[in-house]
Amino acid sequence: MLMTTFGTNTSAGNVWRIGVTEKTLEFSRSFASSGNGWKTSGWTTTSPEGWTAHPGWFVFVESESRAWAFDGDEQLLLQTETTTAKDSSGATYAGHFPCAVPAEVVARLSEPARKTLEKRD
Repeated sequence: MLMTTFGTNTSAGNVWRIGVTEKTLEFSRSFASSGNGWKTSGWTTTSPEGWTAHPGWFVFVESESRAWAFDGDEQLLLQTETTTAKDSSGATYAGHFPCAVPAEVVARLSEPARKTLEKRD
């Protein structure tokens, strides 16, 4: 899923719900956990501080566990979320990433952001 307009969009399978305004970014990920005699489900939401959307911003949902956001200027973020039978965990990365940046993301970055990313590789 690629998001380039303000608002809230839900990815296929209702796994991610992404909300973007000029001043806010919300990554929400659905989860379901169960154990001996119990079940729970819902959404976990993360709102990275300091988000300001500039022309060219976008959000790209890569998979059930990864969503990328670029502010249109120089800030590239990765939100990861994983869920097991009993646990859910997530992390937000900026600058250094635990995985390769997808070609779909690199192609949409501004020239300064692309150069910064190349210096880190």
